[in-house]
Amino acid sequence: MNKKLFFLTLTMISLVLLGSCGSNSSVNSPIPSESPPPQPSEPGGNLAPDFEAQTLSGEKISLSALRGKIVILNFWATWCPPCRQEIPELNTFWEKNKEKVAFYGIEIMEPREEVEQFLKENTILYPIVLDSEQEKSVSELYRVSLVPTTVIIGENGEILQVVLGSTTASNLSSYLP
Repeated sequence: MNKKLFFLTLTMISLVLLGSCGSNSSVNSPIPSESPPPQPSEPGGNLAPDFEAQTLSGEKISLSALRGKIVILNFWATWCPPCRQEIPELNTFWEKNKEKVAFYGIEIMEPREEVEQFLKENTILYPIVLDSEQEKSVSELYRVSLVPTTVIIGENGEILQVVLGSTTASNLSSYLP
């Protein structure tokens, strides 16, 4: 089974188990997976795994370099209807908060040509990372098994929230100081 079909099947099973397609389901725990993400040495949350990536525009980013800022990672795919539906909300959030937050759309599992074609037909204002082109997959580091998934990381590098399913500008804004 190819990766895209496997991921689509896993997403569909996860949606059935969650009982809702694209609803706003927030959890205060690590992303569901067979093994939990690394736990911090002190109580209070989970340290977000560090990563290095490059955006479609060529900007190099790393989580460690973003310390001191709230970081939001939105994992999505062009073939995902809830992902497409939340884009206007994410654009609204980005336009209002781009000076306060580091926000990246992490597009998973698709070739550059497909994503670039999607971006020609759909307006996305925030920076996009092609996870399939990264040396180490950010979605694997964060054990993403469902799209959309949004991870909110605090200024200290701790995972504050994981939102399974679609989110809104208002929900994301609630994590800003």
